[in-house]
Amino acid sequence: MIKIKDIAKMQWKDYQSNTPGTFFAKNKKELSIEDAYSIQLEYTKLRCIDGDIVSGFKVGCTGTGVVEQFGFSGPIYGHIFESEIYSCGKEIEYKNFTNLSIEGEMAVIVGKNLEIVLAFPVIELHNFVFRAKKISLSELISNNAINAGIIICNKSNFKPINDWSKYKSLSIKINNNLVDKGNLWATSGGASESICWLKNKLTENRLSLKPGNLVLTGTPLSLHTVKIGDHIRIMLDDYEFVNCKII
Repeated sequence: MIKIKDIAKMQWKDYQSNTPGTFFAKNKKELSIEDAYSIQLEYTKLRCIDGDIVSGFKVGCTGTGVVEQFGFSGPIYGHIFESEIYSCGKEIEYKNFTNLSIEGEMAVIVGKNLEIVLAFPVIELHNFVFRAKKISLSELISNNAINAGIIICNKSNFKPINDWSKYKSLSIKINNNLVDKGNLWATSGGASESICWLKNKLTENRLSLKPGNLVLTGTPLSLHTVKIGDHIRIMLDDYEFVNCKII
């Protein structure tokens, strides 16, 4: 019998000790998607009891880059925590992560009627670790969609979503080398499609999107592992909007 709360306690302890997801190295039976979301929810409750705050959600595993990389498709969601939202230019300590990897993507903030009021580029941080012999959506969801924080651009670049329509591409540069490039949005329906799916899925799991929440809408690009000394820059066309350095 799956003991959701016990697994969630292990997940939170593992995350704190920078050894995320050790349960999956030992468990031989794949969890159901429902159990995985229950584990994520209990894990979130434990983080909040310890003083963290949910600032929003991420929608993941929708773009072609990640789908090809993982070998399965979502969408799935994870929680974004206030303690792991960093400002542009942040120096990220490599030792605080496990197989640190990054994505470039667009995020939005929703208003009082859950409409999209602002959009902006971010760098998403990941502990890129799968421990089961066969990686699965269940492991990804249980590990909070492997999110480990985000770097947001300066607030002067928070703009209405239509203001971003003039930009044709989203790209990642690492040490001035172009490593990935694609559309701004992961799906043909753009951010609105991601928000619609998220609202419905949260309702299904007895959760809700709230005014002021930040939502990572998904990326068409791939995850990229990084190392100490790397300088990451997220570009829209030829313009840099957010960066960080790995130390």
